[in-house]
Amino acid sequence: MKILLVDDDMVDRMATQRLLKKSNLDIQITIAVTGHQAINEMESTEFDLVLLDYNMPDLSGLEVLQHVNIKGIGKTAIIFLSGSEDETLAQRCLELGAQDFLLKKEISQVHLLKAITHSKLRHQNEVRLDQDRLKIRDLAEYDQLTGLLNRYAFESRITQSNAFRNRLNMGLSLMILDLDNFKWINDTYGHDQGDKVLIAVAKLLAKVCREEDFLCRLGGDEFAIAINCDDKDYSYVVAERIFSVLKKPLQFDDFSVTIECSIGIADFTLKMDELNDVLKKADLAMYRAKSDGRNRFHYFNNTLQEISERRMSVASELRQAIEEDELVVFYQPQICAKSMKLIGAEALVRWQHPVRGLLGPHEFLDIAEETGLIVEIDQIVMIKACQQRLTWKNEFIKNDDFKIAINISARHLKSDKFLDNTKKVLEEIKIDPSFIDLEIVESELVQDFTKAVNVISQLKSMGVNMSIDDFGTGYSSLSYLKHLKVQTLKVDRSFLTDVPNSDVDCRLLKGLINLGKSMELTVVIEGVEDIHQLNKCQDYQADIIQGFHFSKPLSVQEFEAYYQQYQPS
Repeated sequence: MKILLVDDDMVDRMATQRLLKKSNLDIQITIAVTGHQAINEMESTEFDLVLLDYNMPDLSGLEVLQHVNIKGIGKTAIIFLSGSEDETLAQRCLELGAQDFLLKKEISQVHLLKAITHSKLRHQNEVRLDQDRLKIRDLAEYDQLTGLLNRYAFESRITQSNAFRNRLNMGLSLMILDLDNFKWINDTYGHDQGDKVLIAVAKLLAKVCREEDFLCRLGGDEFAIAINCDDKDYSYVVAERIFSVLKKPLQFDDFSVTIECSIGIADFTLKMDELNDVLKKADLAMYRAKSDGRNRFHYFNNTLQEISERRMSVASELRQAIEEDELVVFYQPQICAKSMKLIGAEALVRWQHPVRGLLGPHEFLDIAEETGLIVEIDQIVMIKACQQRLTWKNEFIKNDDFKIAINISARHLKSDKFLDNTKKVLEEIKIDPSFIDLEIVESELVQDFTKAVNVISQLKSMGVNMSIDDFGTGYSSLSYLKHLKVQTLKVDRSFLTDVPNSDVDCRLLKGLINLGKSMELTVVIEGVEDIHQLNKCQDYQADIIQGFHFSKPLSVQEFEAYYQQYQPS
């Protein structure tokens, strides 16, 4: 056992040494006669125990103890020795971290050894408690995967920094960063590999940040950086650095991946700015970056705030609209390209707003998708369209080949309730499943390809047809198309924009039609606006066409009138 004996009184020092040497302990004693000498010894050597005299010529024992605490020197148990019987002093020494306080006149061999033993055990317990406190703090403040600050600690640091910033009139920017298409990495390589990617990204972001900045993992694949800087443009510099370090593919043992991200930036502009408000602004800016094409950054501005407020207002009104049955279904005629007969219609939702009048889907469907209300809207449209098809069959559309195409959102398709919802509608309305054709956008089908294949298979077993909408605008390969057992391809209207004026566009349209026909699929062309586009669709042998050349989407009454007076010419 290494013991440091600190005492300027030679007689007292020798008495203590004799008591220590009479014990059966294996002891190495180092002597210090001043406070400064004691500090120097403790800085150079780790002792198991320090016997510290309170009264010394240069520093008191308390001053030595305070210095040790401030510097964090060693992991040593300390026992005070004093010739003064002072309970207040003893309590003060114990409060500052000493393990015991002994009166020199009362020290005996047994007393001293017992104090040493108890002090060592007490100090070991204190060390373990400190270690546990550090572990608890780490668990409370640090993300266990990446080692970055977690959201709680991040917000705490910003609150402290913001108060400091206000006093010194410094700038503070908040940056939220979200990895683009990270779900694809998890789905392709597995969550363990996805975790490796998150750790690697965290290390790269740490290189970009300065010591005075705060870097945090908010959760999932979302990170945040608080940037302390007077120069407003510095946040732009940080964003460019992030894109630069992420350009190089991340290399792992068994795979390589290139990471892209979308970044939103917002400033603390006023002293009264609340953290949550600035976080929301940065989040809005980040989602704007994603909607603008991803792998870019966007700075928050008042326009974004206005858009956000509009979204909240529309979402609230839309919930009311669902309750008040304000959603109506319009129908756009679908024409057989060969016979020119009216053979179906696409059901399209509209909102009969009590104040603003009839609203098109561009006014509310994106917000419905974000809020999840799209699932209820899909269900409403499906019910109304199926009921209308049955009504028409009983009244004047006797042709069983007349189909109603109904759009289904990706969010609804992914829902565990989708198949049950569809089955329930068919059973309750008692409609022949072959009367309807469900449409889903191409790019959304392959986001969860395995589930899409399973859902389409079950729909087919129920007798319901499935179509791929907006074909040609997504990113699915032909291998996806081969495995998706759909019956119809609906070519996006964008491929008709320059037809027939552009030879390239004409060849592209013809190629898409031929692709669908070669796979024995029904090919629908939407967006036909004039006779010349109609002629090209017929020349290239499209199956079904629709667009403003024939009719805009019509209300139920308008469609009935259109159907009854329609002539296939």
